[in-house]
Amino acid sequence: MSEYIYFFDLNQILLDRYPAKISTLINENKSNNFKFLFLYTEIYGGENTQPLKLPEGSIVIYNRTFNDSVLEELSQKYPPKAFISF
Repeated sequence: MSEYIYFFDLNQILLDRYPAKISTLINENKSNNFKFLFLYTEIYGGENTQPLKLPEGSIVIYNRTFNDSVLEELSQKYPPKAFISF
């Protein structure tokens, strides 16, 4: 079963900065089996704007009302190994 590293940032544009860089560096280590889930709560630059620098196969989720129940639901579907917030 895959383990997910969760990244949270305010909007989808910010995900392309440090979260993208960190996940790319983690992905370079071929001995891990991590997948990435990126969460954000605000839309910046238009609703169709998507992060462009995330590793291939990443899951990106927008949820305006991110809370405990949303996190619980996600963790059941995508078991987290780590949660990183910026």
